[in-house]
Amino acid sequence: MSTEALRDVVVSIAVMLWSLLVIVIAAIFFFAQRYTGRGFAALDRLFAKRLRPALAKTEAQLQQVRNIAGNLPGGVPVLEGGATPSVRSRRALPFGRRRRRLALPFRKKRRLPLPFVR
Repeated sequence: MSTEALRDVVVSIAVMLWSLLVIVIAAIFFFAQRYTGRGFAALDRLFAKRLRPALAKTEAQLQQVRNIAGNLPGGVPVLEGGATPSVRSRRALPFGRRRRRLALPFRKKRRLPLPFVR
């Protein structure tokens, strides 16, 4: 068997394997797209039946509680969609300030620039 014939056999086997791999990957994506579409449709129906009515009921209860709390003495009524006053936290964010570096014995000390050397 010559080198050219061996090369042709190897190339044809590689083409068959790559074609098979592409067909398998295409089938996986096809079935994944098909069944995830069905799954999302079922999930959307479930949300429409159970979750959205429960959220509407909870929102109505929250609005009642806000109205009652706003009518109490010292209470501030909260308008729907209105901004609530922000409360500033005492703790600062960790990236707001540089942390102190520990003075370790093996760490080089910074040299001060000499005033007469430029």
